[in-house]
Amino acid sequence: MVIIIQDQDGLSKELKEIKLLLASIDSKFDIFIDKLDQFLAGSSVGQLKALDVTELLKLSKPLQDTATTLMELGEATANEVAEKTGLQRAVESAHLNELVRLGYVKKERKGRLAYFSTIK
Repeated sequence: MVIIIQDQDGLSKELKEIKLLLASIDSKFDIFIDKLDQFLAGSSVGQLKALDVTELLKLSKPLQDTATTLMELGEATANEVAEKTGLQRAVESAHLNELVRLGYVKKERKGRLAYFSTIK
């Protein structure tokens, strides 16, 4: 890694440019997330199925554990589910998104966080 030391004004200008670029990326990312959520809401993914015992038994053991934990929590982020199951957040995120894809779980964004829930 190369560290370039500049005078205070040059560094300040570069930091402002970086901040502007990050703000631009952030707004584009938000637009992408909104479009993806709109797409998923309009597809069959948006149609939830009840997750009863029969449906639960059709799932793999890891998905069963994730679904059961989510039912206990009611509504939760992937991080909250991971805290209960002891798995990594990324693993639980993948499990939760698979349950969304299968139609058992609803995903809703609240700001930067994605909240997952099952139907009652």
